Amino acid sequence: DMGQPNGLWVSKAGLSYVTFGANEWVSLDAKGHKTASVKLPKGGLDGVVEAGGELIISSWEGAALYRGKVTGPFTEWKTGLAAPADIGLDTKRKRVLVPRFMDNKVEAFGL
Repeated sequence: DMGQPNGLWVSKAGLSYVTFGANEWVSLDAKGHKTASVKLPKGGLDGVVEAGGELIISSWEGAALYRGKVTGPFTEWKTGLAAPADIGLDTKRKRVLVPRFMDNKVEAFGL
């Protein structure tokens, strides 16, 4: 029912997650009730970070990073990224770190 939750994001509003089995960003309240969901262009969603008021989400199916507000919409930000796994944020250098699961490397993209 949850679409294979994968990447998690915690905020004051509650817990949110991306789905690996569906192309969806889902928000839950403190009691675990679904409060919102937004469809992304493609699925296989893995990692999520917040940067400058926007979310960045990795997609295996899209071979991309998507960027958008919590309420959407999400659009392609970086493309051609085969198997972008769980992502990280380097706040000091203002970069998104993208492990390339199948290529055994990590790439960094400036915000």
